[in-house]
Amino acid sequence: MKKLNKDRNLEYKLIAGTKIYHNNGIGDIRVCNYSGEGNMVLYNKKLITPNKFCTSHIEETREGKISNRNAWVACYIIGPDSRKVKLKDIKTSNEPLNKTSKQLDQLPPDTKSENVTKNNNMNMDLNKSGVNIQITDELNKYIKETSQTQSNTHMPSKKSTNQSKQTYSEGDEVIRGRTIDEWTQVLYNTKKIKWDRCVKEQIVDPDDYSQTTFAVKRSKTNPDHYEMCNETMTCYGDIIPWKDTKDEIPDKYKDRNGFVRPYGEIVYEYKPHKDSPYHELSKTAYRKYRYVPQLYRFVETGHIIHVEDPKPKSKSKPTSK
Repeated sequence: MKKLNKDRNLEYKLIAGTKIYHNNGIGDIRVCNYSGEGNMVLYNKKLITPNKFCTSHIEETREGKISNRNAWVACYIIGPDSRKVKLKDIKTSNEPLNKTSKQLDQLPPDTKSENVTKNNNMNMDLNKSGVNIQITDELNKYIKETSQTQSNTHMPSKKSTNQSKQTYSEGDEVIRGRTIDEWTQVLYNTKKIKWDRCVKEQIVDPDDYSQTTFAVKRSKTNPDHYEMCNETMTCYGDIIPWKDTKDEIPDKYKDRNGFVRPYGEIVYEYKPHKDSPYHELSKTAYRKYRYVPQLYRFVETGHIIHVEDPKPKSKSKPTSK
C-alpha cells in the first residue's frame, strides 16, 4: 500500500476523538470524530474517509446538489483559540500522534489510563445552541471571577483566599460546592441573560446561501463601535461606521470625516472575523445600504435584517439545576 504524505495524513495532525466539522453551504453543520487511524473518521457509527463524510452530509441535507468536495479544504477543527482551522492548515507532527491498540496494550496500566484520559480531556467542550465553548479557559475564568466576588462579600480569611484561586483541572469533580456540570450550566445561564438583553440582527448572503444571527453589543473600547456576538456572547465580528476610503460616494452623503450618512445618521458596516468558527459568511463586510450611481441614490441590500428587540430585564438571577 502506498504510504500517505504526512501533510495529508491525519495521524500526524490529530489526536483520536478530535471533532471535525463540515458546513453544507447553507448553514447546517455536522460533526464527525477522527478515528486515530489513517485518514478515517467516525460518522453515523461508520468508519469512512473525510471526503465521504462531506459527500454524505451534502446528500443528506441538499437534495439534488452534486457534491465533489475536498475535505482538506472544506472540513475544519476548533483550535485552542476557538478559531476554526482547515485540515490542510493543521500543523504536521514528525511522529504519529496516536498510540495504536497494540502499543496501548503494552503500556503499564497507569500509563495506559493516563494516555486515554489526556486524549479525552483535550476534546472536552460545551455545546449549547450549536456553539462550541472551550471549557478549560471559559470555565476557569468564570469560576475565578465568581469566587472572588463571593469572597469580597465576606470577611477575608486564609481559607477563602485559597478557595478563590481554585480552578478547574483534570479529574476535578466538585469546586466550591458545585459540580463541573452545575458550574457549566450557571455560566451558560449567565451568558443567555446577556444575550436576551441585546438587539438581535441577522446577516443574509444569498450569493453563498449563508446567514448568521447575532446579538449587537456595544464595544467597551469604543462607544461608536459594536460587536457581533453569538449566544454565549463570544465576539465574532465588528460593527463599525462605514467610511468611504475609496471616495466612491458623493460628498453630500458624507460628513467631513468621510463617514457615510445618506439619511443623516451614520451607516454601519458589519465585518465578520475572517477565521471565526461561528459563521460561514464569505465576504469581509456587509452593509444595509449600497450606493447606485446610475440612480444617484442608496438602495437597501437586504443583507442586514432586524430580528428581535431586547427582552425586558428579569429580577431572577441565574441558578444551577
